Amino acid sequence: SLAFADVREAPTMADALSDVDADSLVIFDLDNTVMMPPQSLGGEEWYDYFVEKRTKEQVAAGIPPAKAKENSIDQGLKEWNQFHRNAKVIPVEADTPALIKALQDKGTKSMALTARPTDLADATIGQLKSIGISFIGHSLSDKTINVSGKNASLFKNGALLVGPKNNKGEIIVKFLKQSGAKPKKIFFVDNKMHHVHNVEKALAPTGIAYFGRRHGAADKKIEAMDKEVVEIQHRYFFGEVLSNKQAEALK
Repeated sequence: SLAFADVREAPTMADALSDVDADSLVIFDLDNTVMMPPQSLGGEEWYDYFVEKRTKEQVAAGIPPAKAKENSIDQGLKEWNQFHRNAKVIPVEADTPALIKALQDKGTKSMALTARPTDLADATIGQLKSIGISFIGHSLSDKTINVSGKNASLFKNGALLVGPKNNKGEIIVKFLKQSGAKPKKIFFVDNKMHHVHNVEKALAPTGIAYFGRRHGAADKKIEAMDKEVVEIQHRYFFGEVLSNKQAEALK
């Protein structure tokens, strides 16, 4: 039999967490769900735009679409890693750090699940710390775990980094098996619905009740990304990044 599943839209983090109780494991996506850079460059929407643009350019040059997409993801990851090693971030919503801490103070288990690559583990933990969030001591395991799969995934300090080439649902199920954890309920909060559904599908045979929340607080920011501004920020990025206002002045 398939596990119970409840998938819905959540315009804010408070909405997403409204039904969480002490028996729940709460899993948070990070980029554009928990945190984001203060400018467009380095945002998840910029990465998606970068990959889409480079893929179209390579296909136009005669490279097969699948290979063009793979090449563009690899190129995008290099750019993403270079940016985020020292990037500043802010919470997507000002109250998110306090909401997460309130859950943790009640004894609710929590962790991060992100499509970031594994070599950004330490930088990611540092960015979370900079906005007052830590999953250390509040997750299912204090161990560092290499999760088996076609592509590398790493659980460290409460964050499971799976990279953009893995299915989040498949990796979280593998992680639960490797860690020996058996939560009664899982709440998963992500700004992308396909990730919410992928986790739902993967958990269905496990018997774990699933509550998927498509978090929408960053939607307006994503839709408002100015491609010309982000191109200027990318062009002039040499360790320091132009603010949106500074980039707009160069248009």
